[in-house]
Amino acid sequence: MKALLLVLPAALGLAACHKSSVEPETTFPAITAAFDQEFALHHRQQAQLPTAATPEVTVQMTELGYSYCPKDVYCVAPSMAWPTLAITDAQGRIQQLQLPRNAARPNYPSWLDTASVQANGRRYLLTYSRWEVERQLASQEMPLKKDFVLWFRLSRTNP
Repeated sequence: MKALLLVLPAALGLAACHKSSVEPETTFPAITAAFDQEFALHHRQQAQLPTAATPEVTVQMTELGYSYCPKDVYCVAPSMAWPTLAITDAQGRIQQLQLPRNAARPNYPSWLDTASVQANGRRYLLTYSRWEVERQLASQEMPLKKDFVLWFRLSRTNP
């Protein structure tokens, strides 16, 4: 019994020292974007195209994966961000789209990835062009999901 009384406070002390990795929830307002124009999204933010009143397509970043290498640090993996998007059509049908992990490539400087999306009886071309960390980080500080902003462009293709 005495051993249990000694082990319990030690376990509680160790549990109290455990750093939580849960990020605080940050909400960003929905935006309205035009077709064939770049728009920026944060984690859990959505863009309604072409109008908020009657959106033809809504693009929401539901999840964000990333690897980040701080400045002046040698890393095995390059810095990159890969989003998971929910594409909602005018009838409310939702498609999940997970873009692969792609680092910037010198041969294709204007985009990181593209995907074809079927919605509203037609095809759309989604272009993921770039990402950045919005705030200035300390030398060894790692960004949170809310610090990233990713740029996309959605284009209508011929029906």
